[in-house]
Order: sequence, then C-alpha cells, then structure tokens
Amino acid sequence: FFFLMIRRPPRSTQSRSSAASDVYKRQVSTQSTWGSFCAAFKDFEGRPINPLEQMDVDEFFNNLLDKVETQVKGTQTEATIKRVFGGMLSNELICKGCPHSSEREEPCLAISLQVKNKKSIIEGLTSFISGEMLEGDNAYLCEKCDKKVPTLKRVSIKSLPNVLLLVLKRFEFDYDTMQKFKVNDFCEFPHTINMRQYTQRYLKKKDQEEGSPGGREDQSTNAPEDDFPDDYYEYVLRGVVIHMGTADSGHYYSIIQDDTKKWYLFNDTNVLEFNPEELDDEAFGGEEKIGNLGMSGSSKTMTREKTRNAYLLFYERRSYFDEEGRVIPRLYTPRKEDESMRKNQIVKEVRGENHKFFLTKNIFEREYAEFVHKLLQAAKVRLVDKTRAASNRQVAFDASKFALTYFLTVTIRSKDKEPLPKLLRLLKDILELMPELCEWLIINSCNKALIKELLVDCGEEDMKYFVVGLLKLASQKMFSRLSEANIEQNENWESSPLITLIAITLEVLVENKEKSKSLAQLSMLLYILASLGDNTLIYMFQNQYVGRLLSFALSVAGMDVSTLRFGAAAATTEANGRARAETTDLGQPAPAVAVSKTEVRSIEEIKEKMREKYALEQMIVNFSYIFKTVMLILTRVRFNQDSKASSPYLKGPSLDASKLDQDEKIVIFNKGAWSKLLLEYGNTKISRNALTTTLAHLTFKNETFLKEVVEILEKEVPEKDNFQLKVYLQLINKLLKVVDEQYDWKQQKLVFLLLTSFKQNNVNLRAAEMLIDYVAKLCILYKPVRTWMVKSGKEMYRNFVEPWIRDYQNAFNLVHSNKMRLLKKGQTTNSMLQYLYNNQQRFTEGAKEKLSRWRKIMDNSEEELAYDSEEEYILEKPRPSEKLDYYNEHLGWVPATLNEDLGEMVQIQFKSGNSQIPQTKWIHFDSDCIAPADKALHYYRNHVEYYK
Repeated sequence: FFFLMIRRPPRSTQSRSSAASDVYKRQVSTQSTWGSFCAAFKDFEGRPINPLEQMDVDEFFNNLLDKVETQVKGTQTEATIKRVFGGMLSNELICKGCPHSSEREEPCLAISLQVKNKKSIIEGLTSFISGEMLEGDNAYLCEKCDKKVPTLKRVSIKSLPNVLLLVLKRFEFDYDTMQKFKVNDFCEFPHTINMRQYTQRYLKKKDQEEGSPGGREDQSTNAPEDDFPDDYYEYVLRGVVIHMGTADSGHYYSIIQDDTKKWYLFNDTNVLEFNPEELDDEAFGGEEKIGNLGMSGSSKTMTREKTRNAYLLFYERRSYFDEEGRVIPRLYTPRKEDESMRKNQIVKEVRGENHKFFLTKNIFEREYAEFVHKLLQAAKVRLVDKTRAASNRQVAFDASKFALTYFLTVTIRSKDKEPLPKLLRLLKDILELMPELCEWLIINSCNKALIKELLVDCGEEDMKYFVVGLLKLASQKMFSRLSEANIEQNENWESSPLITLIAITLEVLVENKEKSKSLAQLSMLLYILASLGDNTLIYMFQNQYVGRLLSFALSVAGMDVSTLRFGAAAATTEANGRARAETTDLGQPAPAVAVSKTEVRSIEEIKEKMREKYALEQMIVNFSYIFKTVMLILTRVRFNQDSKASSPYLKGPSLDASKLDQDEKIVIFNKGAWSKLLLEYGNTKISRNALTTTLAHLTFKNETFLKEVVEILEKEVPEKDNFQLKVYLQLINKLLKVVDEQYDWKQQKLVFLLLTSFKQNNVNLRAAEMLIDYVAKLCILYKPVRTWMVKSGKEMYRNFVEPWIRDYQNAFNLVHSNKMRLLKKGQTTNSMLQYLYNNQQRFTEGAKEKLSRWRKIMDNSEEELAYDSEEEYILEKPRPSEKLDYYNEHLGWVPATLNEDLGEMVQIQFKSGNSQIPQTKWIHFDSDCIAPADKALHYYRNHVEYYK
C-alpha cells in the first residue's frame, strides 16, 4: 500500500515468450504478505478485511495509517508516519473591516480536492485556498472589536508533508435523489507540481504586496521572509490509485513509479510495465470515443463516459525536509552494496516464483492432462503385453504411480473437469490389473496430513467422492489379496496398512470436529474400510469404534461426552502406535502454513476461499456413513442370550456383546443420546435408515430400552412437522418388524400414537397428510396392525380420518379456514394457500386415492403398497442411458437420464423448464434426490409441494 515499499521487478521477469513478455505474474514483495495482511487488519468491529467488499480507499488509507501509528507508539519509529505523510493546514479568519485575524491549525495526512467542473488539480487547489467571504448577516463577530465585520474564511497549507496525498472527490451525494453517485469529469494532473502558491507563507506575502487590509495588525511577524529553498515546494508524481466502476461497486488498481523512474501497473496479481504517456487516457477521466456501426452500415464514432479515473495521487518531494525546513535523509537510502544484494535477492525470489507459476500453469493445461492420459494408456498396453512381462510391468507401475499422483494433486483441483472421467476410468482399470499399485496407494495414503488435505480441506465435495472411489477400489483389491494369502491371524492383520488407514481415518475425523460439514466423505471411507470383511470389522468392534463414533457425533450435536473416554485423545493414542507414511510418494501434503487462513497468496485464492466458505454454509452436517458404520458393527452383535430367537436385523456371524466396553454400553443404551441423534441427524435417507435400523435392533427382547424408545416417539411425533417426522415414522416401521414378547403392546402403542398425533395436527396439512398416509402404509405392511385398526380403530377412522380426507379434496378451504390456528403454530400459510389454489385438481385426485385405499383397509382386504422412496424400494444403480427421476430444488421431481457412471458419482442429464437444452450434474449415487424412473414422479403427483 505504500509506494515507498514497492520494489522494481527485475529484468529477469521479462520472458521472451509473447504471452508473458510484459506481464509479471507474481510480485514477490507484496504478494507474499497479502493474505497475512488481510487476516491481520481488522475493522472497528474486529472483523478481518473482506477483499470482495468495496471500501473507500481514502477511508481505508487513513485507518491503516492510524493503526500503524498506534502500533509503533513508544518505539524508535514512532514519528515515521508524521515525518512522511504529516502536514499542517491553517484555518484562518482574516477580518477585512479591522486589522485583526485568527488562526486554527489542523494536522492532516491528505488534502481533498473538488473534481466536479475542475479541468485540473491546479483549479482544484486554487479553489481549495480561495476561501469565502463572510459578510452581511453572515459576517464574523470580531471578538477584539466586538462587532461584526466582513471576514475572509480561508484554508491554506501551513506545513507541507514529504509525501503529499491528494484525494480527488469522485464520490458525492445527491440530496434530491438521496443517492450516492460518482463524478467521472475530466481532471488532469501534472507529473511535477510546485506547491508554493498554496502555502500560508505565500498567501500572506501576496496579501501584503496587494495591500490587503488582512494582517495589518502584525505584518512584521505574520509574514516572514520565505527562506525555504525551491526543492521544499517541488513534488514529483510517484503513484496513482485508480477506481474503475460506479459509486456502488468497482475495482481499485495502482500505477506506481519505482526508484529507477520506471512505471508499473499493479492490478491484483498482475504487474505490467506502464507507459506514462498513457496516463492521461488511464487516469484523467472524462469521455472516450468508441466505434459503432450505424443502421445503414456506415461507421459512426460515439463517446461514452469513462468509469476509470484517478482517485488518489501520491506526490513525493524531490528532497525530504523537516518542519523547520532543514533537509533530512529519506526513509530508505540504500548503500550500493546493499542495493546490489537486494536486487540479487529479488531476482532469485522472482525467478523462483515465476518458475512455480509457469510450472503450475503448464500442469493445469488441457494438453498436459491429455499427455498423462496417453501415458496411462501406454502403461495399460504394457500390462497386457506378455512378451516382456517383468520390464513392462515395472514401467507400467512407475507410469501409473505418476498418473495417480497427478490425479490426486492436479486433476481434482483443476477447473477444467472434462478430462477427469476418462482419466479416472483408466486409473481404475490399472488398479484392477495391478494389486501392487493398490498396495502402494494404500501405504502412501497412511498419512494424516494427506488424508486431511484430500478428504477434509478440499473445497470441492464432488472431488472428494472420486478420491474415496480410488481408495475403495485399492482397499478392496488389497483386502482380497491378503485374504487369498490366508492371513487370518490377528497379529498379521493388526500390522496391515488397511488397519493403519482405519486408525488414521478415525484420528482425522475426531480432530476436525469444527469442520463437521466437511466430513461426509471421510466417514464414507471409514464405512468402506469397515465393510471390507470380518477382519476389519472385528478390529473396529474390539477397539470401541462404536462408542467413539457415537460420542463424536453427540459432541458435534452439542452433548457433553467428556466423562467418556472416547474422542480425539483415544484415536490419536491408537494411531500413534502404528506404522504410518510420515512422507508420501503421492506428493507432499501442503504444510500447515499453506492451508492457514492467513497465508493466501493472491486475490483469486481469497475469492475462491470465500466461495468455498459460502458453499460450506449452505451444507448440512452429514454423518450418514458414521451411522452406517455403527449399524454395520452393531447388527453383528447378539445382545440377547436366547440362541433360538434373533433380531431380524442381526447379520452374519454374531459378535459377543460382553466384549463391549462399559462406556460403550452407556452410549449405546442411552435414551437421551438416541433422542439427540434422531433429532440432529435424521436429515438424509442413509442416516435415517442406519439410525432406525440400529435402534430397532437394540430393542429386541429388551423391554426396558423399548419403553424408553417409545417415550422418545411419544414426545417427538406430536411436535414435529413434515420433513422432521420422517425419521420417527421410519423408526416405528422398523420397530414393528421386530417380533418378540412385547409386540402386541408395542403395536397398539405406536399405531395409537400416530392416530392421536394426526388428531392433534389435523389442521396442519403437511403433518396430517404424512401421518395418515403412514398409518395406511403400516396397515398394508403388517396384518396385525390392519386387524387392530379394523377392530379397535373404527371410531377414530369414522370420526377423524374419513372426514379429514373428504376435507382434503378442497385443501385450500381446509387451510384457509384454519389460518389463524396455523399461524399460532408458526406455520407460514400465504405461500401454501397460493399453491393449493393453483393445484386444487391434484388434491381432489389425491383425496380419491386415499379414500379408496382406506376403505379397502377397513374392509380388511389386501392392498398393494404404494411406492416409498426410503424403505421398500432399493434403487439399483442404473446403467448409462437408463431413465430415472431426479429432484431439483427449483424444478421439483423431473425425468432424467444417467449419462455417466464413475462409481461413487454419476452424471445425470435433465431439462430445465421449457428449455430444450439439457443440463448435466454430477451427484453422489446414494443421494436423496434420485429415484427409480417414474416412481417418484407418479407417487408425488398429488402431494403437497414440500413432499417432493
């Protein structure tokens, strides 16, 4: 920000290539501290600089100098700001009707000049010192004469600074329109300027020579001889800050002259040599001519107002002076040997930065991606060539390691994603053919910093899924290879890189609690490793991973789990005892300083980080695969001792519940913990299924815990609305699948709960529809429920259910007549009423369907279950070109086509509104927003809009 600190870019930065002949991409001396400055500089409310928010540069400059002056107070450099930028103004009242005058001194760091209707800053300076006459009713009351006299009120410069800052008043306020506007008038400024005629000394002397009555009282002392040399008044233009834009938005950049008289344009990360002869076009403002083709085809010349013009002007004295007019040394006068060393150091730094820049630029080019793809294709050809198997395999191995490193360090960060699919497919083909490459990838992934960088700090969520996909394939191949080698003993598995990767994954997970929204893919990797086979699952069971994961999720939700011995410390202790890759061949992970918030190297990177921050704010905490991992382990545990009866959710060879740690049991069978988990994390299809399956499994032949779970439902179901109801309704369904001694009590309790909750919420269209549809669903799924409904629920059906369905045919009237009751419950009704009014036919058809279904239920006849996107239908992954339903937040459910399948991610294609141009989007396969073709579209056609 201080032009005094700007160094001249050395000649070595000027490349012979046409693309970069006069562009200096990385200006070392300013860029290396730019990010640190943005983070360290705070506004009055303590917030760091937002580089995307336009500030007034004059206000910012004064704020900056004030902070610097505060910081250096009490040090040897305390007077630096005053010595360089400090000047003094004189506010004078010069009486014209008497010999008296008065003066008030005012320190200043800048002088503000009018631009409007001023052709140059000379006119602005003349206007600045011209003053105004106070006369008539507005005359000044002279205290010495005790009467009103005509008085000249004038501002002049009493003491000039060594660096003169002139602020051109480009922004003004229109009191008629009550709006701020920018003055783009032409205003020129010279490269050199003599400030003598704008000083108090000069003006007083001029007053005396002209015989002005002002100052007669003390002429001998008030107008001393001007004994300052000419250099005291001579200034040279050294820097210009230009604003481009309007009063509401725009961009600042600077034009600066270095010590060798060369001019440079500093525009964010771009530094270019600047021709000072073009300064008038770049900075004076006014109008510019533009070519235009007339209606008849003839060429016309038009003019438009320039929105780029100078806002701040920095003039430096030819020689520095103190307040008494004595010559003083400049702030920085380098010795020749120091200057030589400085230039050599800068040359070295610039060359290094330019090398990094061009290297980075080249590896992100499309041509480089094509080269890597061809290299990988050649490696695949060598793998299938049996003539020189050994040498070919080694060459293919080396090429594949390079390609994997390129993918994980460059491709996932590149904005050009077009080469990604074919490169990823080829990498997976190679991993299938080379078990040793899989092992190399897993071993080199056993690095905490690398896992954090790839699966936590990476700003693109989609790319994390691709990384997980590669690790999934490699771990599956490695596990299969170890199993084929008959490695069954625990001690051998304990030393496996797969077990080390599990420990490191948990360690990274619990250490990044504050980044909970960014942990979805990391938790997916943990689930993948757990589901490899018995060895990894048993290891996690024996090392209390259930308790660790549940307590971690509870702590993120705000529950105090400090009394439990699960968490970061336990995970770190476990992982520290394992062999891990302290360094990795997958490229060195970014050091901590590189990912620090204070070490951003360019404005583009700052913008990118702010976009990532905004995207993160729109996300929810998604611990779906944490709960899926917990479900995977606990559904292998037999909690009851009756070998003849088993929970319907018990999977595979059972694990001994007695091996569970005592603290784990406290978490697993804690009513408050499960109430918190259901409430906070029932936000995705996967987490709802995992949480409810696990909870239902734990209630098998456990009367005490079952009653606690029912108490949770009795508390939450009547209070919840639409989306929040899903997890509790699904839990009821899962509980009814568990047949044990408590089944009859449980069935009556749960169905009655749904019916009474419906009765309480029948004016709430959203909750009531969901509840009554779910009761119908349970009647269809479970014959005992239907039998109970026919025998014991007739009155409830006749008095509440059937009348409500009939009212549902005119949903608009139902909501409108209960508008006040809904408002008291916090429901927004106006937008809902508009939707219901526009879609009345849909609700009429929906009511007919509901009534028909319920009549069949009450007749105790069989009924086909309607489509349920969450439970009864498991979406099998379609092949490319197959149809499916896709939910778009702006369009609702729309038909779509699967374009491409890359494993964890699929690309779909759909049309937006009336547009015939298809859109494409990458989504995770387990996402809630895809369903089988025509299923969701058909099922939701007559439902309230929020249901979609």
